[in-house]
Amino acid sequence: MQSTCANNPQLSSALGTAEWAVLAGSGDRSFAPFVVTIDAQCDRIVALASVTRDDVVCDLGFGDASFLLNMAAQTGCRCIGCEVNGDLVAAAADRVAGAGEVGSRVALTQELISTFVESAAFLESATVIYVALVPSTMAELEPVLLAALERPGVRVVSQRFEASGLAALLARSIDGGAASPEGSYFSDGGSAFLYERAVAAAAALPLGVPAVPAVAAA
Repeated sequence: MQSTCANNPQLSSALGTAEWAVLAGSGDRSFAPFVVTIDAQCDRIVALASVTRDDVVCDLGFGDASFLLNMAAQTGCRCIGCEVNGDLVAAAADRVAGAGEVGSRVALTQELISTFVESAAFLESATVIYVALVPSTMAELEPVLLAALERPGVRVVSQRFEASGLAALLARSIDGGAASPEGSYFSDGGSAFLYERAVAAAAALPLGVPAVPAVAAA
């Protein structure tokens, strides 16, 4: 079944990245429309993924870097990410430079996602991988994400859309949450889905032993 976005019923998961970009006003430069993750959703993702200062949060397609700066400010973690749109990278660099000590913990790379996921920064350090991508792009990344989840402690958070190829590793999820501020692209913060290798062990538990509980909506 196709999933549709709450405030934009014409945007279905069957659309390719170029179609999404045009509908979002991003032309053909983006692998996904740039949509800011609102502060309330950032708070919920910190809780969903249990992000701590010991983590390295990676945003594949960081946009204006507001999500990474929020993670660094809230938890004290280090952050990395990539973005291909030069205008967004320039805006993000300005935001990071103006964020003082918090910004010093955020490293930005202008690069295609497909190239960045082969870098040492991604392969060796990322512990929380955040993907706010259109389903077609996310499907292409699923082999990379599955490989990343083999590393101890790594979690993947998918914003708004489930990663169908990671379904066996779905640990818990949150619903759309509160309404977005007026003028936001979507009507709510969006569902989010947490994937981690630890959940695989739950399949071997005897009947009657509870699995990982769902996270209640804020």
